[in-house]
Amino acid sequence: EAQCSKKATPSNLRSSPWRYARTRTSGGMMQPSALVGGAPTGTRLVVGVHCILTIASMALPSVASFGLSVSGMQDGRLWSLPLFWLVARLGASPGIELLFAAVSAMAALSYFPRLEQEHGTFRFLIWFMLSSSAVGVLYLLLAFGMAQLDPTWYMVPCSGLWPMLVIAMTSQSLGMPPDASTSLFGLVPLPMRWYPLALIAFFSLISMRLELDLLAAWLIALGIHHSSGGSPLHRLVAKWRCPLGRLLPSLATVSAMEDSSSSYGNAGQVLGGGSSSFSLRSSLARAARGLGRCCPASLRKHYISASSVGFGVGGQYAAVGGSAWGGHGGSARVRTVGGGGPVASTLGSGSGPSFVAFTGSGQRLGEV
Repeated sequence: EAQCSKKATPSNLRSSPWRYARTRTSGGMMQPSALVGGAPTGTRLVVGVHCILTIASMALPSVASFGLSVSGMQDGRLWSLPLFWLVARLGASPGIELLFAAVSAMAALSYFPRLEQEHGTFRFLIWFMLSSSAVGVLYLLLAFGMAQLDPTWYMVPCSGLWPMLVIAMTSQSLGMPPDASTSLFGLVPLPMRWYPLALIAFFSLISMRLELDLLAAWLIALGIHHSSGGSPLHRLVAKWRCPLGRLLPSLATVSAMEDSSSSYGNAGQVLGGGSSSFSLRSSLARAARGLGRCCPASLRKHYISASSVGFGVGGQYAAVGGSAWGGHGGSARVRTVGGGGPVASTLGSGSGPSFVAFTGSGQRLGEV
């Protein structure tokens, strides 16, 4: 749970307490340090790089060029299309913007692990890049259309983790039962499936500008949901599709690449004839293992291998060893929380600890 607004003025900050993101477990409330400690490898990489580059952009303005805009694309900054999330835009009030970056990082540590548990670390990182690219393309189209009415939209950037958070939030909300409900800031009751769109409308209201990047992210998440066979949100948008899942490698393919001892991992396409022991898949696996051994132990031990997807209790995964990419041979292993056995992924199922941003009573900053 969390209570905050995406944008605010200094007077608003003085008049209303800011709250930070938190999740509930069976033992009580999870503090920020526990969120970081329990985050899997992909989530740690995404949030860590984002925080480092956002802070660095204060001293190195060139780092802020990752922000995606129509004018930036016209200037040739093509790298910003899949990488706009690396840096949060710091405007005239960097202190306030840094606060929002911290809130988005805390929310990411709550939402992204569910997606990583669903896909595994390697597939999660591929999914993340594909989704950010799709959001970027749709945002450019929408911003270009809006720029025909107001030229300032040529320079309005799409940046930070908020668009990717909207995708994660929408995916979780659409996966819940149609009759599930929540409340906005604990005051306005809303159907859970419409909650992300209501939140975007609220952000647009307080910023007095349509949050086009968040709207693009919501549309992409909606298209992914429909493409995967989910129940339509409404008949007017039932035909909207975004089949990004077809571009992801299968779990079997990723598992074969991760597990060097698997016989299937050596059954890839042989280059230069069937008698050769060199295969494209095995060479990629060796390169990935070498890269994994160079990573800190804090990243390796939280890697979720493809063969361990679907294990855990209440969506809480604790992957240990096993993954060849983490520098360990043999098959992947996971330590189930609470001694449980294999269970289905909890992404969008509503089981286990459920975190919904901007609902409930929240907690004041500094309280323990």
